Amino acid sequence: MSDFIEKVYASSSISANLPMEIEVEEKMHRGRYKSVIHDYNAQTGVAHVGIPIYKSAYIKLPPELPIKIRVYSKMAVYLFNSSVISVGEEGNIKYLSISVPEIIFKVQRRQYVRVPIAVEGFFYLKQEYDTLDVVPKYKFISKDFSAGGMSVVTKKDVPAGTEILINFKVWDELSLDNFLSEIVRLIGKTTFGENIYGVRFKNLDPVMEKDLVKFVFRYEIESTKKNRR
Repeated sequence: MSDFIEKVYASSSISANLPMEIEVEEKMHRGRYKSVIHDYNAQTGVAHVGIPIYKSAYIKLPPELPIKIRVYSKMAVYLFNSSVISVGEEGNIKYLSISVPEIIFKVQRRQYVRVPIAVEGFFYLKQEYDTLDVVPKYKFISKDFSAGGMSVVTKKDVPAGTEILINFKVWDELSLDNFLSEIVRLIGKTTFGENIYGVRFKNLDPVMEKDLVKFVFRYEIESTKKNRR
């Protein structure tokens, strides 16, 4: 499995009760310590988190100490650099106040199996599709495919983050017609200088997702049978 890394707003990603890890590189306190987010204020950029414990004792992290944070959700890990602001106490609960930047990194695991498929298709740039009377088509050949996205080879230069409309016949009973997608990243170049892009499907409804998963499963089974012959 691979990872997708993207920048996201902390305000829409960080919330109370998420488990987290504090990494300290400073020699006296070096280590990785488990903690949890008690609360987070997006307006002030401050989170209150559990003071890490080591061998049944609180670890005293001094103010302004640089730290690295990993916050874990079910589908992703959020990464950001931070620093200790202060130590506080509410009732019998002690907490650590840390800084949270507005933009953090999201590392999302791929959820779907990918299979190698080389099929021709084409796409529109969504911005051109929405504004032009005559819309250019850009051809591509798929490199691999999953229920969540695909890799494509195309001569067209497209910046990461660009929304496109994919047109691609997956199999006889299933096709993607002007399916909203996004160029996630440039994977590399072919020997002929063509671009290889990672594409993510957007607004994938449960019915379509189920159909695509079934196709990938069926494709894997058929490929395994062929390889055994």
